[in-house]
Amino acid sequence: MSRARIVWLPSYPKSGGTYLRMLLYHYFYFKPDGCKSVDVNTHIPDVHNLISSRKALTIPKNKLFFIKTHFSYSETHPAINNTEAFIYLIRNPRDVLLSCARWFGVSSDNKLLDEFAEAFINNLGAPQFNQSDPQSGILGMGTWIEHYRSWLSATEKYNGIIIKYEDLCSDTTAVLTQIIKILGIEPDKNKIKIALSECTIDKMSKQEKKEKEQRDETIYPDLPNGQYFIGEGKTNQSLSCISDDIESLYVEKFGPLIDQLGYR
Repeated sequence: MSRARIVWLPSYPKSGGTYLRMLLYHYFYFKPDGCKSVDVNTHIPDVHNLISSRKALTIPKNKLFFIKTHFSYSETHPAINNTEAFIYLIRNPRDVLLSCARWFGVSSDNKLLDEFAEAFINNLGAPQFNQSDPQSGILGMGTWIEHYRSWLSATEKYNGIIIKYEDLCSDTTAVLTQIIKILGIEPDKNKIKIALSECTIDKMSKQEKKEKEQRDETIYPDLPNGQYFIGEGKTNQSLSCISDDIESLYVEKFGPLIDQLGYR
């Protein structure tokens, strides 16, 4: 009997999921005549967008089908019984915090940034992402730690891999090769080269600006204060840029897990 074969792309929000999604799109579905960013939604949909727009999740049979998700792993995750594999992307919580601050429009206000950072650290993740809102597709993602541990536990049941955003950025060829191999596919060096060439920060940033200037449909959401979605993709930043107290609080609260993951 044929069945759907979903490869989930789970990550805590602001962990580099868009970059991974774009890389996989250009590896598996790239067309020489180019593409619009929204073309990605056709081949690698976002489960949250489907929920918020009340669209059905249509999964082709007997074909690997990538789907982005920010949900924690659980037995109630949408379509979880159709899982073939998953690729979990994890990012230094410091960078997640700073990227979330930019997402919520508080990064340029020192007072708001300090308050947001303190709330993020004490909550072990962005409080806004742990709220229940069925209309937006956000149903309570748990803390950053809970999110990571939930998908770590899923490796006991499914073919899953956990990769670091930092490794994806520093050695994209090796990580993308590893991802393709875990799917049981022989990597194509030329396709990898194309994916890397098409998914630079500069190209993605120019695409976002062009689509928004021309008022085209775009995958990139608008951010507060006129900021663009594609940032600099920085890694392993210090929270001392906010204050030394915030950095110390972070080390205290995130503690042993960041040591284990090499994010001390």
